[in-house]
Amino acid sequence: MTEPTSPRGDDTSGADRVEALFADLAAEEQGRTAHERMGELGDLVAGEFADHGLAHRLAGAVGTPVEVHVARTWFDGIIDAVGQQWVLLRGRVPGAPRALVNLARVDHLRMRRVAHGSDAVISRLSIRSPLRRFGEGRRECRVFCGSDGQVLEGMVDAVGADYLQIRRGAAVDLVPLHALAAVQDLTPGDSV
Repeated sequence: MTEPTSPRGDDTSGADRVEALFADLAAEEQGRTAHERMGELGDLVAGEFADHGLAHRLAGAVGTPVEVHVARTWFDGIIDAVGQQWVLLRGRVPGAPRALVNLARVDHLRMRRVAHGSDAVISRLSIRSPLRRFGEGRRECRVFCGSDGQVLEGMVDAVGADYLQIRRGAAVDLVPLHALAAVQDLTPGDSV
């Protein structure tokens, strides 16, 4: 007479089958726990994104290339500095003009970095401060304003509490800061 065998054709004893069942249940629980952790991680990542604005995202990419679309114009450069209201780009090649972009007017950005920067990287200065630097240098600038991409050329003559004054010869143009999209430095040589 032959000994009975298991349905799988091996000689697994009852104790081995119970042990295998418990191992299978333990593996299933580990999988469930890992899946829950992935869900928690996804929630943490989503929360991290929700807690940070555009300035934090740009601050995480200081020193890297970015393309910014604003007022029907693409600005392509390296992120040099970031404020809550603005980003300053330097050209990708030496001598290329800098551009100061008002973040409130940006249509969209294209970048490779996905990290958020810390508050320490973001300047506390308003957009008026870098605008004044353009004015101090008496630099020829191109000013983009309005959603239609109107372009003015001249020197930043003064920066008021809520406007920018551009001098073109004897005439001056006033641009409310809420309408300012970007200022591009046109003076050859060292930029602001």
